[in-house]
Amino acid sequence: GEMVDAGPVLDAVRRVKTAEEITCVEVAAAISEAALSAMESALQPGVTERQLLGVYYEAVARLGAPVAHGTGSWSNAGRPSMLVRFFCTR
Repeated sequence: GEMVDAGPVLDAVRRVKTAEEITCVEVAAAISEAALSAMESALQPGVTERQLLGVYYEAVARLGAPVAHGTGSWSNAGRPSMLVRFFCTR
């Protein structure tokens, strides 16, 4: 058979969200906003990026989202990649 680029079809399908997927996005956004608010509250002179990231992860976990350990990587400069993944489980 002939190889065909399925990218355009997959892009179109990904744009359509089910009610469950929309709920997952809304929950993830609410959790993320609450965790960012916790980080903002923890801001003060002397607080490190690593400590703020810990505040973020703690808030995310407290709000019931799984925290994927190891998703943040540290460069030689000690800066976090700040990548946090939210998973919606059924």
